[in-house]
Amino acid sequence: MGQVNTGLKALMGSYDSNVASVVQANPQAPMRSVTDGAPDIDGLTTLELLYQLCKSEGTEVVGNPERAFAVYDASQGILNVYSKNTEFVHMVSHETRTMLAALECAQTSGASFMVCDEEVICVLKNVTASGKTYGDAALRALAKYQLATRPKHGDENATTSA
Repeated sequence: MGQVNTGLKALMGSYDSNVASVVQANPQAPMRSVTDGAPDIDGLTTLELLYQLCKSEGTEVVGNPERAFAVYDASQGILNVYSKNTEFVHMVSHETRTMLAALECAQTSGASFMVCDEEVICVLKNVTASGKTYGDAALRALAKYQLATRPKHGDENATTSA
């Protein structure tokens, strides 16, 4: 039984002894029938099966079992992404596209920038933020602006002007 769990965990990214302990903890436990609310294993695609295995072991899963999903492996600090097709996964480096998008958004929102020593200051409407780069300052200003203009808890119908 241990080899089966080791193989399953290898499929899901890394070996975790907790997975093996599920079967080893109670090897005499009666098997549930498919009609007990479990998915129809034979009717699942491989990707859907991997998704169900992750869910059944209590792993937090984000995504769609028919297209792509991700599982964070805290022991290794790695996000494992499983996909039916690479077109369903888009990797974004926070230091490239995200920063460019923040700069474009800040620019179209009328932000201004100033450099003081090795710090960049971004002023966006009624908020000011500093960062190590223009993109960093823009992203921080956008986040502060969003927090400042978001309706307060319990006041979702209120509108704010900035």
